[in-house]
Amino acid sequence: MIVDAQGVPLALTLMAASHHDLRGAVPTLDRLQIGRRHRPGCLIADKGYDSRAFRAVLAQRQIRAHIPERAFFGQRRRRGRPYLVDRARVAQRWVIERTFAWLNNSFRRLRVRYERLPHCYEALCVIGCSLICLNRLLR
Repeated sequence: MIVDAQGVPLALTLMAASHHDLRGAVPTLDRLQIGRRHRPGCLIADKGYDSRAFRAVLAQRQIRAHIPERAFFGQRRRRGRPYLVDRARVAQRWVIERTFAWLNNSFRRLRVRYERLPHCYEALCVIGCSLICLNRLLR
């Protein structure tokens, strides 16, 4: 899921629970459309998205990445310069966590996952995200 600075969902992609989140990052970016502009200015993610390939995709799309490096215990560190990370931006990751909390607390069917079919579950996720957007507009 990609959200804006206020926690309003902008794009959503569902995947199997056994897949790593990084596999769904590029398809979620492809679904993102913001008016006439089809790319955000920067992307804030956690250490799970630290990958040279993903950073290359973001650089190709001219999106600044604020992703902290993973610690490689017992392995050699990456060669070259470390990636510069704005710690204040990375601290804003709580916005996406708050959006997940809104979905889980407001829509019990999403948290418990009563739906067995993926397209039914995705439809409920889209409805939940739409209601969050509507709630933000009505404030």
